[in-house]
Amino acid sequence: MRRGTTAQVDEYILVRMDQLRIERDKNKDSHTHLILDKAIYELTLVLDLYKRNRLLSGNPYGDTT
Repeated sequence: MRRGTTAQVDEYILVRMDQLRIERDKNKDSHTHLILDKAIYELTLVLDLYKRNRLLSGNPYGDTT
C-alpha cells in the first residue's frame, strides 16, 4: 500500500495480516508466535464481520454514500 492513496478496508486488513505473518516467520520465540497468531486470528474475524456486514447492507462496495 502506498501513502496518499485510498485503500479499501478489506485490502488493508489483508495486507496487515500478511505483514504479521512475515514478522512471525522471522521470529523464533514461541510466545511471540502466540501473540502474532492471535492478532492474525482477530484480524480474520474483523475481515469476516466486515464482509458479512457489507453483504447484508446491500451495498457490495461498502460505501456509505
